[in-house]
Formats: sequence, C-alpha cells, structure tokens
Amino acid sequence: MILSQKSVTIGILTFFFCLTVKIHLQADQDIGFQGELTGWGVATDADPDRQELGIRYLPQLKLNYPISEAFSVDSELMANFYRVQISEQGEETEEVWDEKAYRLWIRLYTDQFESRLGLQEISFGPGRILRSLRWFDQKDSRDPTNYTDGVKALLLRYYLENNTNFWGWSLYGNDDPMGISPLTSDNDRYEYGGRCQIPVSSGEIGFSAHQRWVDLNPLLSESGQEFDPLLEKRFGFDITWDLVAGLWLEYTHLELESNGFIPEIQQFATVGTDYTFEIGNGVGAILEYQVIHLESDDIVLEEDTFGTLAVSLQYPLNLLDSIRFMAFQGVNTGVDSYQIDWKRTYDTIMIDLVLFQTMVDSSSASTVSMFANESPVGDETGLRLLVQFNH
Repeated sequence: MILSQKSVTIGILTFFFCLTVKIHLQADQDIGFQGELTGWGVATDADPDRQELGIRYLPQLKLNYPISEAFSVDSELMANFYRVQISEQGEETEEVWDEKAYRLWIRLYTDQFESRLGLQEISFGPGRILRSLRWFDQKDSRDPTNYTDGVKALLLRYYLENNTNFWGWSLYGNDDPMGISPLTSDNDRYEYGGRCQIPVSSGEIGFSAHQRWVDLNPLLSESGQEFDPLLEKRFGFDITWDLVAGLWLEYTHLELESNGFIPEIQQFATVGTDYTFEIGNGVGAILEYQVIHLESDDIVLEEDTFGTLAVSLQYPLNLLDSIRFMAFQGVNTGVDSYQIDWKRTYDTIMIDLVLFQTMVDSSSASTVSMFANESPVGDETGLRLLVQFNH
C-alpha cells in the first residue's frame, strides 16, 4: 500500500501533536498554538485574461522545554493547507487543493549556541528587494505575508560575546529549486556550507560558502538527454554600513561543472541604500541595483550581463493605513514592472490591495531570463486583493 502525501502529512501532524501534549502533561512547560489564514484574488488583462483565487492556512504549534539551567529544547510544527484556482479565458480552470508540512523542526539551544534539525527557514544577507544571497528561500519583497517554503536541514550557530557568529549547515532531500538558482539539488547527496558574520564599527561583514550536487534533468527534460549530477560551489560576501543612510552590498560567485547548457560561472551583485525623509509622517525609501553576469567556456553559450534597478517608497497615512510604490527597471532584460499598494493593519487582520503593471519587450529580453528576478510571458496589468487573519 502506497501512502499519499496527504496521509503522511496528517500522520506527522498527529504524531507531533500527541508527543507535544504528552510532554506538556508531564511538566509545566511553555506550549502555544496560533495560526495564519490568508485569502487572495488576482485579476489581470493578460492575453488571455487570467484570474486567480487562493486560500492558505498555516496552523502553528510551538513548544519550549528547559532541560537544565543551561540547555533548552524548543520545536515548531506548521502545516500548509492551501487551495489555488486559476482560470484563463478559453482554457479549463486549473485547481490545486493540497497540504504539506511548512515547518517541522526541533532545536537544542543555550545562550550562545543552537542546533536546529528539520524543515526550517534559512535566510541571511542585508538585501531587501533584489537579494543576491537568496540561497535557500523564495521570499518576495512584494508579498506582505513574507511567505517562503522551508528546507530540510541541520543548522548550527554559535555566537560570541561581541556578536560575531558562526553558521554551519547540511541539507538533504530537497526536491525543488531554492533561491537564486533554477537548478534542483541531487536527492541522493548531502549539501553543506557555512557562514561567518563579524560586527565592525558601524556595520557588519559576512562570508558564506556552500557546495552541492545539482540535477539538470528537471530543468532540461525537453532536451531528451539524461544528465549526470554536477558539482556546484558558491561563495558569498556581504557588508553593511550604518551611516547617515543605511548602505549594503551582497555578492555571490557560483561555479558549476562544464555541461554545455547552463553557464558555468554565475555572478550576482546587489548594492542598496535606505533612508527616511522627514516629509509628513516620514517617507521610507529603498534603492537597490542588482547585476547578474553569466559566462561559459562553451562556445555555444554566449556571455551575458543584465541588471535590475528597484525602488520602493512607503508612506504611513495614519496608525492603520500605509501606501507603497515599487518600480523595477530592467537593464538588458526587457522587463519593467510597477505597483502601488494600500495596506491596512489591525491587531489580527491585514488587508493589502495592489495595482500592478508589467511590460515586456520581447525584442530585447534576455535569453537567460530564468536567472532574472521574474520572467513574465507578456504585458500585464492587474489588481490583487489579499486579506490575512492571525489568531
């Protein structure tokens, strides 16, 4: 008998719930339950017209269990129950109704050390919008819910008294592409890496590294060829300064074994700044520019460089309401996009209304758009309404 993903998910949730309740009954420890319910609707004038309706519920169970004066254990269990319905003019409506684990980890920690095992979020770097150190998450600055799937990993972190901290991690069994790369990790091999963050006089410096084996077959399935796993190495650097305005730099250098399809050298660099102008209630401004450079030893693959300029302006109207304008200007990508959104926030409810427009110049669009911030198929103007309830 083959168990479905739904059966496995429900079984995992039931097991951890019973285990948590048992521990709670044996000792008076901290246990908490909360949830996040999000619904959204999108309508566009794309060719063909497209509408999307979605709902997502993320129940969360948290446990904290001190085992001695120095050591404590905590855990987090979150499921993701969701339904998405997409309809296009003249096409059959597509519906997805599913569930999966969203977070499922346990952590042993002290004041200076932590070891966390399971399905978790791993993210780092000072970038806000165009993140060159987005190695393991899918966070989108345009999404007010800050949603991202987790990765299956062991994460170790150690903190010195001067706030210098060291990270080490190992990942295994992650089926989907993560972060800036469109490639999937090889399921049969471990991947590992680490990071060091060092405070300086007015900011922080970070160094990161990661190594994995990647599987080209899901991305290049239409080629009709079977590819062996390829070794991929990443090196990252970032620095922040807190001067009159906030300044930051992120850089990733990625090397891949020669393959004839994917560029062997991929470089991502982001520079950014933020500042709050004393106009009215204060205008928060963020400016970032990202450059992506791809090159290969294969004469078939051409060298390519393209970039994106991002601007975000946010203004609080009052205690409940705020408006934000965002613009993305492509350089050699053929893609420009703009949006303006209004957000109202209560204690437990958030409402976000967005008007957006994307323009695509197919004659100048980059041939390597899979590495760009987004890859729309054509011009599009649309409206999105999102409502979130937290309990």
